Amino acid sequence: MDGYEIVKIVGEGIYGKVYEAQKRATGETVAIRETRFHENEDGVRQLYILQSICRGRYVVRLLDVKRGEIKESRTFLFLVFEYMPKHLSTFMGGFKRNIIPPGKIKTLMYLLCKGVAFCHGHGVLHRNLKPSNLLMDDQGEKLKIADIGLATDTVRIKDRLLDLKTLWYTAPEVLLGYPRDTTAMDMWSVACIFAELVRKEVLFKGKTKHSQLNEIFRILGTPNEDVWPGVSSLPDWQEFPRFKLQSLKSAVPNLGQDGLHLLTAMLKYVPSERISADDALKHWNQVGNNGGRRGGTANAGGSITKSSSPCSAYPRSCFPEGVFPPLSVLVGRTLLWFDKCVVRLAKLSNFPKKFNNNKPRNGTPLVDVLSRDDVPELQFEAALALAIIASGTSENTKLVIDEGAVPAFVKLLGSPRNDVHQMAVWTLGNIAGDSPSCRDSVLKEKALIQLLKHMNERQTLPMLRDTAFTLLNFCRGKPGPPFEQMCHALPALQLLLYFNDKDVLTYACWALSYLSDGTTKEIQAVIGAGVCPRLVELLSHQSPSVLIPALRTLRNIARGDDCQRQCIIEHRLLPSLKSLLLHGCNITIKQEACLTVSAITAGNKKQNEALVDAKLIEPLMSLLKDGESDIKEEAEQAVLNIISGGTRNGNKDFCLKGLLMSLRDLLGSSDSRIVPFCLDGLKTLCTPARETGARGYNYFAMLIFRSKGYNQIKELTSHPDLGISEKASNLYEMLSSEEKKLQKLIDDGVPIEGDLFV
Repeated sequence: MDGYEIVKIVGEGIYGKVYEAQKRATGETVAIRETRFHENEDGVRQLYILQSICRGRYVVRLLDVKRGEIKESRTFLFLVFEYMPKHLSTFMGGFKRNIIPPGKIKTLMYLLCKGVAFCHGHGVLHRNLKPSNLLMDDQGEKLKIADIGLATDTVRIKDRLLDLKTLWYTAPEVLLGYPRDTTAMDMWSVACIFAELVRKEVLFKGKTKHSQLNEIFRILGTPNEDVWPGVSSLPDWQEFPRFKLQSLKSAVPNLGQDGLHLLTAMLKYVPSERISADDALKHWNQVGNNGGRRGGTANAGGSITKSSSPCSAYPRSCFPEGVFPPLSVLVGRTLLWFDKCVVRLAKLSNFPKKFNNNKPRNGTPLVDVLSRDDVPELQFEAALALAIIASGTSENTKLVIDEGAVPAFVKLLGSPRNDVHQMAVWTLGNIAGDSPSCRDSVLKEKALIQLLKHMNERQTLPMLRDTAFTLLNFCRGKPGPPFEQMCHALPALQLLLYFNDKDVLTYACWALSYLSDGTTKEIQAVIGAGVCPRLVELLSHQSPSVLIPALRTLRNIARGDDCQRQCIIEHRLLPSLKSLLLHGCNITIKQEACLTVSAITAGNKKQNEALVDAKLIEPLMSLLKDGESDIKEEAEQAVLNIISGGTRNGNKDFCLKGLLMSLRDLLGSSDSRIVPFCLDGLKTLCTPARETGARGYNYFAMLIFRSKGYNQIKELTSHPDLGISEKASNLYEMLSSEEKKLQKLIDDGVPIEGDLFV
C-alpha cells in the first residue's frame, strides 16, 4: 500500500484483517484495518462519522484513509489508525497474583467513561465494548476505545453472540431479543469491565446465550414484571430458574461502598434506569474531589429500533449505530441540518425562497413539509429529520406522534418516490416498535392497510426488509393489537416466508409467532394462510435467528386443538424436531424443541403415539443424561408429558417399555435433579391404572420386579435427601402392593411376560 509497509497481521476481526505497519516517510508505527466501503452518499457520510469520532484523547485516532481494490462492486478501504501495542485484557493479565491498585482502576474507568460519553454525545453506540477492544500504551497510562466500524459494515449483535468473549459483556435485554439499541447496552458492558478490573475475573461467564442469562440471574436475581416491566414479552423470554437477588458485595468483595453503588446503577435491568456515561463520570470526579460521594443516576438516553437499517435508499449515517443526545440538543441539531438542506436545495434548483426565511423552530413545520409533493427533495429531507427524532427516546417518539407526523407518514406510503416510501415504512416501524400505545397510534391511522396496498409495488430486497420489520412491530407487544385487524397481514407474511433473505425471514417468522400466540380461532387463521409447510422447512435453516421464531410459531400452533396439531404433524414436524433435539446448534433451539414436544403431548392418542413412533424419546433421554444443565428441565417436562399422555390415552405398552428401562438406569445418577424426576416417571408408568384386562396384571410394575430397579428403589427410601426418600418410599409401597397381586397370579399359573427385560 502506498506510503506504508506492512509488518505483520496482528488480528482478524468482524470488520476484516488488522495489520501492524510502518509509515515509510517517518518510520511511525501504525495499525491498518481493511474494511469494505460503499461508494455512495451513504458511504461518504459513514466515513465522515468515523472520522469525526476517531479523534481526540479517548478514541483511537484515525490518521489516514487509503483506497484499495474493488471486489464485487465494493471498494475496500484501508483505515490507518494510531498504533497502541496493548489492550486492557493484556494489562489485567500482568497482575496475576496481585490486585490492580484502586487508583489505577479509577483512572482507567474515568478514561473509559470519557470515551463512551464522547461516542454517545456524537450519536454513536459501540455495541461491542470488551477488554480486547480497549487499547493501551506500553506504560499503561492511556486507554482508548477501538473497533468502531462503519455502520454499513456493522455486524448485528445477534450474530456477534457467537463470539464467546463478546457474550460475557452483552446486556440482558440484547440476549432476550430486545429490538431497540440504547446507550444502556454499552453501560452494561462498562459495568462488566469495571467488575472484572476489581475481581480480575469475568463477572458473568456463560458459554451460551441461555447460560449467560442464568449467570446474570444467579447474582442479580431472575427478573419478573415487577422488577422489569415488559420482560416477559421480549422475543427470547422463557421460564428461567428462579434465582433470588444476591448482594453484589459477594460477587465483587474488594469493591468499596461507593463503587458498589455505581456498579449497581450500571447493572439495572431496565435499560432506561441504567446510569449514563456522563453521570458515571460525575461519580469518578466526586470520588476524587468530594470525599467519595456518589454521583446521581440518570436516564440512559434514547434508542434506535434497529441495529442497522437494511434501507439503502437514504443515508444510514443519519441513523447512527446508537442513540441520540437529549431531545433539546437533538432537535436543535436536526433543525440546523434541515436549514442547511434548504439552503443547498435553493442553490441547486428554483426551490421557493420563503423556506429560507421561515426556518422551523419545532416539529410542526417539518410535518407540514411532508405533504409538499411539489418539493420532493425537501420532502425527503423533512422525512429523514423526523425519522431521526422518532428513532430516539420514547419522549422523542411521542413528540413526533403529538405533532401529527403519523398520518403524514402513512400518506407517504403511497409516494411515487422509492426513497420517500421506504423512509415512511421504516419510520412507522420505528414508532410502532416503541410501545403498544405508539403501535396503536400508527395502526389507528390505517397504516397496515396502506403498507399492504403498496407492498407488491416495491419488491426490492431493502424495501422488503423494511416492510417485514414494520409488520413485525405492528404485531408485537402486550397487550397485542386486535387480531381482526392484523389478520390482514397474514397473506403478506406468507409471501415473505419464501424470500431467502435472513432478515426478511427473521422478521416474518417473529411476526407470525406473535399472531399465533392466541385463541384456536386465531391459530386457525394462521394455518389457513398456508404458512405451516414453509415453517417446517425453515427448521432446517442455518441461522438460529430464523429457526427459533419459526419453531416458536409451530409451538404456538401445537397448543391449539387436535386438528391444528395434526396439521403440523402431517407436514413432517416430528422428524424435524428429532433432528433439532439431536443436532440443534444451541440450547435455545433444543429448549424450544422440547417445549414443542410437550405441547403436542396435549393431543389425542394418535398424536401421542406418533411422538413415540418418531423415536423422540431417545434424544430426550440423551439430553437428560448428557445434555447441558440448562436444557434438562425442558427435557424432563417433555418426557413426563409423553408418559402422562401415554397413560391417559392408553398408548401401546411396547412403545414405552424402553423409556421405563432408561428411567430405571438413571436412578443411579449423581445428578440430584434427575433422580426425583425418574421416580416420578416410574410412578406414572407403574400406576395401577396401567393394569390391563388382557394380561390381568401391571405390566410395567412386573418389568421393575424382574430388574434391578426394584432394589434400587428400595435403597433410595433411605436416601439422605428427604424429597428423594419420600418419593422412593411412595413408589416402593405401590410396587409392593402390585407385587402381592403378581405373586398371586403366578401361584394361580398365569403366564407372565417380560423375561427379556430382567
